[in-house]
Amino acid sequence: MGPKLSILLTLLLSSSFVAGARAESRIAVHDFYGPEAAELRDRVAALLTNQEGVTVAAKSEIDRLATELHTDPFTPEGRRLISRPAQLSAWLTGVVEIERRRVRLTIIVYDGADHTRMGRVVIKARSVRKLKAQLKTRLWEELRAPILASLSPLPPGRAPIETTASDVSAVASSEPHVTTKAVEGVRSAPTHAAYMEPAEGLTVSRFGGGQRDDSAAEARKRGQHKDPLRVSLGFGSPRRSLRYSDPLSSGLNDYQLGGSLLLDAAVAYYPAQHFTIAWPSYFGLDLAAQGALGASSKDSFGNRYDSHYDAYRVGVRGRVPVGAHFVSAFVGYTLLRGSVSAEPSETTVKTPGVDYRALRSGVGTELKVVDGMTVAADVAWLNMLSVGELGTWFPRATASGFELAVQANYALTEHFFARVAGSYRRAVFDFHAQPGDQRVAGGATDDVLTLSAGAGVSL
Repeated sequence: MGPKLSILLTLLLSSSFVAGARAESRIAVHDFYGPEAAELRDRVAALLTNQEGVTVAAKSEIDRLATELHTDPFTPEGRRLISRPAQLSAWLTGVVEIERRRVRLTIIVYDGADHTRMGRVVIKARSVRKLKAQLKTRLWEELRAPILASLSPLPPGRAPIETTASDVSAVASSEPHVTTKAVEGVRSAPTHAAYMEPAEGLTVSRFGGGQRDDSAAEARKRGQHKDPLRVSLGFGSPRRSLRYSDPLSSGLNDYQLGGSLLLDAAVAYYPAQHFTIAWPSYFGLDLAAQGALGASSKDSFGNRYDSHYDAYRVGVRGRVPVGAHFVSAFVGYTLLRGSVSAEPSETTVKTPGVDYRALRSGVGTELKVVDGMTVAADVAWLNMLSVGELGTWFPRATASGFELAVQANYALTEHFFARVAGSYRRAVFDFHAQPGDQRVAGGATDDVLTLSAGAGVSL
C-alpha cells in the first residue's frame, strides 16, 4: 500500500470517527424553572430525542448518578462529575417567564467537559400552546450548533480541552444551514460565573436532603406565578361605631362595639388558570367572611349589650397583570349584620340592629414591593339594598356606603404565606324626618373597622 493511499485511508477513518462522534451527542435536559416549567422541559427533551444523532439521557439516570457520587447536579462541579460516567457532551437547562400576556423560554447550553456556556436561545410566544408550536420548528435549528460544538469529558489521564470561539465557529460553519449566531457568548475557559448568571433568573436547590423544586418560589418573586386557588384565615378584632347626627328624640344613643375576637377568612379562585395563562385566566371568584365571637358592646348611656357581628361577600373579579403587578375590577353582593340584645334581659334595647345588604363594586391593585411580598388595596362603592331594623326605626331613611380594604402577603414557602389585613366600611344615612315621626334625627353614620393577621395557602 502506497503512502498516499495510507494517508487517504487515515483521513477517511478520521472523518468517519468525527462524524460518528457527532452522531452520538449525548445530552442531559435538566430541570427548567418557572410556570409550566416541567411541561416545557419534557417537550424540549422529546423534540431533541427525535433528532438523528442525539441521545437524551433520562432524568432518572442523572438523579441516580448524583446520588451515587454524592454530588449536586445544580452546581458546575456536580455536573462535571456526572458528565464523565454518563459521557454527556452537553447540559441544557431553561427558565420560563410570563409577563404581559407573553411566555418567554430561555434555554442555555453548557459544555459537558468543562461546563463552559456554549449558547443561549430565547423563544417567545403568546401562550404555552403557541410556544410549543414554535419549539417544534425552531428548537433544533437554534440549538444544533452549540450542542454539536459541545464536548463530552475525556477519559482519565488526558489533558483538559480548551474550546475557543473560533473552534465553535468552525464547527458551526461546517454544518449546513447553521449560523454562529446560536453560539454567541462562548467562553474559552471554564468559569463558575458562567453558571446561572443572575440576569438569567435561574435559581438552584441543594441536592442533599432531597431535590427541591423552586419554580413556584421564583415565579412568585417575579409576580408571574399561577395560583388558581388562594385561601387565608386570620384572627383579629372589629370596632363598630354608630353615631346619630342631630338627635331630637330621647333614647337615640350612640353605640360602640370593640374588643371581641374576630375570625377573618378569604378565598380567591381563578379556575381557568388550571388550563391557560391567556385572558380567561384573569377572571375568578372573590369570597370572604368575618364573624365576631362573644361580642359585648355598650351605648352612650352605659347600657351593655350582647352583640353579634358578621359580614360576608361573594363576587367576581377581573385581575389583569401589568408587569409584576396587577390591576383589577370587581362586582358582587355583600351583607353586614349587627344585632344587639339587652343585658340584663329586662333592660329596654335602645339601639337598633342592622342588616346591611348591598351591591359591591370597585377597583383594586396588587403591587409587588419586594421579593415574595405583595401589598393589595381595594376601593368599593356600596349600593345599599336594605338596612335592617334601622330602616324600621326611620322608615324614610336613605343610605349609601363605601369600603376600603388593604392587605399584605409575604411568601413563607412555595405554597404558604403570612397575611395581615384591614378594612374600613362606612354607611351614611339621611333619615328625612317629618313631623309626627316617633323618632327624629337628621341622620347617622355607622363605621366598622377590622384588623386581622393570619396565614394562607396558595395552590
